[in-house]
Amino acid sequence: MEFTIIVAMITGLSQFIKKYIPSKFIPVVTIILGILAGIFYLDETLKMRLFLGTALGLSAMGMFDITKVTTKK
Repeated sequence: MEFTIIVAMITGLSQFIKKYIPSKFIPVVTIILGILAGIFYLDETLKMRLFLGTALGLSAMGMFDITKVTTKK
């Protein structure tokens, strides 16, 4: 359950940040936010935090892409 909340927060933050930087940088921003969330929020080894943080960022990026596709129709 906590992963779902983190992904939603990363997606929301990336949507907010999108107002200030070009959209082409949003994938990088989501991965960086995911890694930061993994490092500071999860209680694992550092290697696992980095791995899970990257997965969280990629999940948020996928959620961002899905919302972008559904709103274009």
